[in-house]
Order: sequence, then structure tokens, then C-alpha cells
Amino acid sequence: MIQLSAAIMHAPWARNRVPYVLNIKRELQRAHIPVTVVEDKKREGCWPTSRRARLAIAAGATHQLVVQDDMILCARFADLMADAVAANPAAIISFYCPYKKLMQAKGVSSWGVMVGKAYTTALVMPVELAREFVAYGDRVVTDSKSDDWRLCLFAESRGLKVWTTAPSLAQHAMPLESLMGHSSAVLIRQAPWFDPAPRRIDWTKGLTAPLVVVKTKVPQPLGTQ
Repeated sequence: MIQLSAAIMHAPWARNRVPYVLNIKRELQRAHIPVTVVEDKKREGCWPTSRRARLAIAAGATHQLVVQDDMILCARFADLMADAVAANPAAIISFYCPYKKLMQAKGVSSWGVMVGKAYTTALVMPVELAREFVAYGDRVVTDSKSDDWRLCLFAESRGLKVWTTAPSLAQHAMPLESLMGHSSAVLIRQAPWFDPAPRRIDWTKGLTAPLVVVKTKVPQPLGTQ
């Protein structure tokens, strides 16, 4: 039986993100999903906060969702997520995709896959994979604090794909703002196919033949320890 747990990564000094944290928390708690807000109080950055969020797993949970604090969730997100996980329980599933190619899945598939790319803004995976991901990410030798890149490396090392829902069920609330310090001019921040109020989604559609949204090589780390 699927049991969901969730954590929200939050930069507490960014007060403009608090309303989004409250909205995310409210939606998940509506569905009785245990939620932990993991704050980056020491400004350690993305990966230290991400790893703590991935490990903030409620007792008895089978899957851990982590959402970043600048995301908007679609209506009934918790219900749609639970159904998606039930249909594809072994997968790493992202609910946000910034690629226009995902729109080619309309009417054909409820799923896409990304090879060599990953977006962790709203992402769920089995708790066993979450723990393995953190252990792997801690071993990577790099000056980058990105969890997206670490997830790409982890998935490649395990021969896994990162799945994405079609449509996206989460969207950046502030696409021009990046706490990672990225220039908005070079970022693809908005999900082109985000449905704010989707009706029932048939998660079996395209499950055996998902759309390949992107396929690229993953930049390798300096090493592992």
C-alpha cells in the first residue's frame, strides 16, 4: 500500500515565499500527508537542504515527496500525485517539466521521461531510492550545490529514467527569481504545459511507451569519495 510523506525546502529569509509554503502544506495536509518544512537557516544552499528534506521521511512511508518553496501546485495535486505513484510506484517522478516537447504527449500519453536531465522542484520517489540518492549525492566531489545535477548522475548510475507527468502539476511561482544565483536570461523556468485544475488523469496512458522529452549526456563530477 502506498504511504506518502512530504517535505518542503524553504529559505526562511525569503519572506515572499512563505505564502507558497503555506499553500503547499495546506494542500498536502488536506490529503493527510505528513509534511515537514525543512529550513535552510544557515544558508548552506540547495544540496544540504535537499538531502535533509529527502531524509525527513514519516514513519511507515513508502514514498517521499520534496517540493521547493517557490512552487504552485495544481488543484487536487495530492490526489493526482497519489494516483500517479500508485500507477508507477518504482519510478522517480517529477511533477514539473520546462520543455515544450512535453506538449506532444497531449492525448497520447500521461507520461514523459527525461534522460540526462532532471528537475527536483516537485519530485517524488520510493523512500529506498531517496536514501540511496542522498548517500550517492554526498559522495560526489564537486563545488556545485545543485540537487538536479546530482539526481541526473544518480539516475544514470542506476540505469534509471526520471519520469515526468504530462501535464506538469507544479509551476514556478516566481520564474525570474533564483536563490541559486542563476541568471534568468539563461533559464527555462516556466512549465509550458502546466494545468492548474486538471480533471481526472489516466495514468495508465503511455505508461509502457512514455514520450522521451529530452535525452542528453550528464556532465560528470570531479570524482567520488
